[in-house]
Amino acid sequence: MARSVYLQCLEPMILNDDLDDLSPGVFKDFIELYESRDQFVSIEACVVRLKVSSFDIHQVVGVCRQYDLFDGLAYVFTTAFADARTPLEEYLLRLRREMRGKPNLPDEIVALGNKLIVYLSCCLNGLTYPSGLPNDTHASAIALDVFQSLLARHSRSPDDAEPVFVHLRTLLDFNTRETLNVFAMAFNQPYFNDAKGLEFQQQLVDRLQQVVVHGEDFEPTHVSAVFTFIARLMTKPDAKIVINRMLIEQTLEVLCVADSRSRHDERETAVMELYHSGVLKHIGDKLVMKLAETAKFFRLCEILYEKHNMYDKLLNCYLDDSLRKGYIFGFLQRVLISPLYEEADRQLVRDAFIVRFADLLALDRAKTAQLTVSSLWNDVPRLLKVISSDIMGQYLFVKALFDFVLRTPSTATGSEGTAFPMEYHDIFIELMCQVRPDTVYDHIRSNDGFDADRALEVCRKYGLVKPMAYLLEKRGDADQALDILMEEFNRMVCHYLVSQRDEASTEEYEKTLHATTDTARLVMDFCQRVGMKMDQPSREKMWLRVLEFMLSAIKSTDATCGDSRKSDLRILCVDLLKCMTGHVDLLVFLKLILEDPAYRHGKFGELRDLLLGIVDAYSYETILLSSTRNLLYRDIHNQIDRKKKSASKAISVSNDTCKICDMSLRIASYSDDKEKTHLAVFRCGHAFHTVCLKNLQSTPSKSEKEPPRAFRCPECKHP
Repeated sequence: MARSVYLQCLEPMILNDDLDDLSPGVFKDFIELYESRDQFVSIEACVVRLKVSSFDIHQVVGVCRQYDLFDGLAYVFTTAFADARTPLEEYLLRLRREMRGKPNLPDEIVALGNKLIVYLSCCLNGLTYPSGLPNDTHASAIALDVFQSLLARHSRSPDDAEPVFVHLRTLLDFNTRETLNVFAMAFNQPYFNDAKGLEFQQQLVDRLQQVVVHGEDFEPTHVSAVFTFIARLMTKPDAKIVINRMLIEQTLEVLCVADSRSRHDERETAVMELYHSGVLKHIGDKLVMKLAETAKFFRLCEILYEKHNMYDKLLNCYLDDSLRKGYIFGFLQRVLISPLYEEADRQLVRDAFIVRFADLLALDRAKTAQLTVSSLWNDVPRLLKVISSDIMGQYLFVKALFDFVLRTPSTATGSEGTAFPMEYHDIFIELMCQVRPDTVYDHIRSNDGFDADRALEVCRKYGLVKPMAYLLEKRGDADQALDILMEEFNRMVCHYLVSQRDEASTEEYEKTLHATTDTARLVMDFCQRVGMKMDQPSREKMWLRVLEFMLSAIKSTDATCGDSRKSDLRILCVDLLKCMTGHVDLLVFLKLILEDPAYRHGKFGELRDLLLGIVDAYSYETILLSSTRNLLYRDIHNQIDRKKKSASKAISVSNDTCKICDMSLRIASYSDDKEKTHLAVFRCGHAFHTVCLKNLQSTPSKSEKEPPRAFRCPECKHP
């Protein structure tokens, strides 16, 4: 019992690196105890942390082989015998047996394969397995021995079914990419870059050609990975890899034809390195370009297109590359604006721009508009034809053009001022009528530079009443504008009368009432705005026309609607009468209302509300007029009072002589010259002889019709 406890206490000390040396007899008992308890993981963990002198090598090797403790076996062979080859070959053969005919490997076999790759990496890079510490004693010897083992044609005891280069093939079958990564890292070591090491690199390339190129068991992704590895070896600065031209062409074809989803960027980088290193000179840029286009190697295509001035294809190259689309606008700006490019090159790019315009617009509308303004300003109609099927796209593009020019008006014309051509503005308004009709009115009110007649025609085509009325009003045709508004008002009232019946839904009724109210407000605003420019008879005629129409509409509602919906138009009529107050004689429209059948037979409460509304509007305008008059009087009084106080205030004279004649001002009191006895003193403190000021004032002016000006101080121009 005490013996077991003692041996168990050794484990944590070994695992914590507090104990690295034991008596072989003690460790033998330790292994026997843990073996009896099936604690093989603990045995392996302790083996790799102790010195080789601490245990019986025969016993440890036997236990490791019996229970598949690869880490322990590899540690003993590499440390005790400097033999990394034996455990690698032994377990590679086992891995191959387990992999045969199994598309899905068990977890323990996958773990074994990963261990073998890590072990191979440590051996080739001069590290101790499994600790990863540098091996300062046998690093190069172990690395070259292991590498030679991988290059061997057969294992030590081959059977008839064993393929050639069995160890290399096994690693490639298990994980091609990681195996090649291990080789790539190992070739950075000094012992792989001397004469013997370079020979090993050449042998590996030859073996890979025989295994992969001439083999039938490898998938295209594995073939692509191998050729990428070979290509990178060939492009190293001090590379001395020899490959015949046929294999170079085959390498290029495999890299460019393999499945586009497999290691695309890595394959593209490999081909680019081959191209830059000059290995592909005998093939020619034309064939390389064709293969690169097939494989969608856009970075390589960019280099080739730039080299051969194929700027139109370069534009397509950027647009087709999902990762580098954002670079297209910098390229376009560089080619279209820079003086370093010929006009023929710029024209190629313009033509390609037009062809791929829809893609550019989808990528960034604002930048596309900016380039259009700066370099394709005259091609806007052609660009719109490209997207003729997309009305919304056309509108958004022209709007982007308009917004950009509005922010930078000198961009298109080279001078300040509105740079948006009338032709494009008319197109913009027509597109707006189709896509955003509710914004047309605000646009034409806040902008100029469009053909008003053309805009009116477009608005009439799409039935936009409010913009039509505004354009007619702007043109001075108020009567026609009113006719259009009244026609729209009549249409809205007809819809309202239909929805006013009790069987109509509340939602439909509210919708039509809202539309009718908006149209009525539009008519009222128009009459108020236009009536200020008319004489009294014309103004009254216009307002009374609207009122008569409203009264007739109220009469129609009394015959068709229910009691709950009868008063809505009457409320609207009250608003109309409030707007008329001040524009039409009160007695005129009041008499018209009292004589109208709509109110002659109505209830007194309805008439009372109408009259009270008129009186309220009249009272409001009376109070407003009175308040304005009082404010004006008060302001005039305050100004007069300030002037009076200022005029009554004494002024100190700052000069003793007249600045005009240079004579003393003091002689004015006893001078015989009566004209010199009167002085003019300004509020600034300067004083002059009055006659001198008059003489100065009498100087001929530029215009005989110019009225005489009040005296101002000649010194400081103060009144």
